[in-house]
Amino acid sequence: MTDNVTPRQQIAITALLTGSNLEQAAEVANVSPRTLYRWMRDDAFAKALDQAQANLLRQASRKLSNLLNESVDGLGNLLKTANLPPMERLRIIQTILQAFPKLHETVTLEDRLDRLEKELEQ
Repeated sequence: MTDNVTPRQQIAITALLTGSNLEQAAEVANVSPRTLYRWMRDDAFAKALDQAQANLLRQASRKLSNLLNESVDGLGNLLKTANLPPMERLRIIQTILQAFPKLHETVTLEDRLDRLEKELEQ
C-alpha cells in the first residue's frame, strides 16, 4: 500500500480484499459506510486498493505457477507409468494439449509487454 492512506483506510482495504462488502469493511475500519464510499472515490485510496489487489494477485499467480509445474509433472508421470484405460489417457493428453496454447499465449504477451515497457522507459 502507499504512504498516502491512513491506518483506518489500510484496515478497510484489507477487509475489502478479504471478502468483506463495503458495509462490513466500514464496520471493521470503524467508520461509517458513507465515509468508505467517499474513500472509494479518493485517488490515493483507490490507488492503494488497486496496488494491494495487484500484490494479492501476484502472490496467487506465483502459487499457481508452482502448482502448474507440479501438475504438468504429475500428468507426464501418469502417462508414462500408469496402466490407464485408453479414455483416461486421452483425457490427460487433451488436458495437456488444451492448456499449452493458452499458457504459450500468456507468456508471449507478457514478454512482448515487458519489451514495450522497456522501450518506453528509454
